[in-house]
Amino acid sequence: MEVNCQIALASDDEETIQSFRDIISKEDAWSLIVYQNESELLKGLESYPSLLLLDSRLTNSDTESILNHIESHFALRNFPIIILSERKQNEKFLNFVHLGADEFIRAPFDPSISLARMKSLLRAKGRETKIRSKEKLMRIVAKQLAHDSANPLMVIKGHLFRVQKKQEFIEASIDKISKASDTIEDLLEVSRKLLIADEKMRTISQWVEITPVIKNASNLVEDRLQSKGITLTLPENSDLEQYKINIEPTIFTYSILANLLTNAIKFTERGKQVLISMDYNDSNQELALAVTNEGQSIPEEQAKTINNVHASNQSLLGTEGEKGTGFGLSIAQYYLSMFGGSLFIEAVPQGTKATIRLKAKINENQ
Repeated sequence: MEVNCQIALASDDEETIQSFRDIISKEDAWSLIVYQNESELLKGLESYPSLLLLDSRLTNSDTESILNHIESHFALRNFPIIILSERKQNEKFLNFVHLGADEFIRAPFDPSISLARMKSLLRAKGRETKIRSKEKLMRIVAKQLAHDSANPLMVIKGHLFRVQKKQEFIEASIDKISKASDTIEDLLEVSRKLLIADEKMRTISQWVEITPVIKNASNLVEDRLQSKGITLTLPENSDLEQYKINIEPTIFTYSILANLLTNAIKFTERGKQVLISMDYNDSNQELALAVTNEGQSIPEEQAKTINNVHASNQSLLGTEGEKGTGFGLSIAQYYLSMFGGSLFIEAVPQGTKATIRLKAKINENQ
């Protein structure tokens, strides 16, 4: 049976360990992992168990320092914790609560009471997580609209300026302005869908061909490329047309790929190249889609910060002083995680490479 609730127990007391083994063994899809010292526990928390039972009597450990460690790590904040204690330790519990503990169970451990408190805490934390997820989604959507509307608005403003200067540009500019306006409408529509879907990306994702996605993202940044004299090199159409990826097309085009292209242009030297490359791994049916720029190589520390999904990213100036919001890569990472994908940024010789990895399948229509 698949395990969907992993309980971590930090205790070196054999009677306590056996008590909770007996309690948890009666629950379907629950499992117990025991850590018998503080260092084992802190390492084990990196796997994000569902709940922690922390024995305040754990030998050679300090309950307060463990709670402080958990609170200091962003990914572990609001982590459900139950303190196991002797009756004589009850006066310490108030301090433990201030440090992040949620509940306590006193020894000797009654099975029905212990199980009830664990289930109650998991339900409460589940509701909190759902609320926080909804709030996070709303923040991401707001950032998405603020950030991703910049490209189409730049196109609209740029071509209105051209029309004012030279009448012969009217027809081409009207087409560009129309497409940019459609992009803004698409962003607004997908934002509405996202809020309705309540973060369940599977309700709006679909299998799509890669070719139109890459072409639409490339068209959106065309003016930025021209303004710096940068060449965009794409994979051959015959390669692109072989595969499909499971995404929401508007989000992937404008909030992920166009973001990466805009970033690459920002850090590419004038007259150099941005390259989109692709590699399909048949063994795990995974597609690696990479955007590489010629110019500034990202500093190692900055790459580490960006690749940490919980970190706050700071925007850097481009090769010609271009500014950014700092939202783009975090938005891309968030949505890729919803599609079951990932983003990895790394320095390469004379440039920076951003690699998207997604599940893919062969396009049977080809």
